[in-house]
Amino acid sequence: MAWSPYRRGRPSGWALPERIGAASAERLRRPGLGVAGMSVFCLIDDKYVPLYRILWVSALPHFCGSPDCQQEGNYEVRLEDGESVWCTSPEERDAVLRALEAWASHRPPDPEES
Repeated sequence: MAWSPYRRGRPSGWALPERIGAASAERLRRPGLGVAGMSVFCLIDDKYVPLYRILWVSALPHFCGSPDCQQEGNYEVRLEDGESVWCTSPEERDAVLRALEAWASHRPPDPEES
């Protein structure tokens, strides 16, 4: 019987990690990365954000002067529809920028950068 998306289970001949080689199996085990070594998601704070929803990333930490502001010192990542998420460190902001650059250039990030 031919494989159908409506059937449960994997189709016969599905590439299991032990059948596709050590390097490919390692890429499959790395969280957040697909078979091609890239992901369309980026981890910001504790949220997986689709890269295609990001409009801009703040270069400077947030400062509004309000005494009850909870985002003071965090880096804003603006999303579509006026939404924002916040990076809590410059390293996290830089990781978002590297992921955006890799995604836009269609190349996987270098292992030492991710």
